[in-house]
Amino acid sequence: MTGRFAAINRLYIAPNLMHHTIELLIKFTVLKDMPESRRSAVTTELGKKYRHRLNALWHKHKQHVAEPGLSRFDPVIAGS
Repeated sequence: MTGRFAAINRLYIAPNLMHHTIELLIKFTVLKDMPESRRSAVTTELGKKYRHRLNALWHKHKQHVAEPGLSRFDPVIAGS
């Protein structure tokens, strides 16, 4: 919502907010099926390994979800 608000109002921070939103959504998707006992360790691992590299996270997300239609968004992610 914040990213959309920023984009609609042409705020310079809009791309950063959108990038951060996608990053957190991907990390959540990877972590949601994780047993609670492992979540903390895997969260730390994701943070250290991927940091804010959206392209690498996107590749991990596509492997985790295994949805063939996601490849159509590759250019969008690559352009961020």
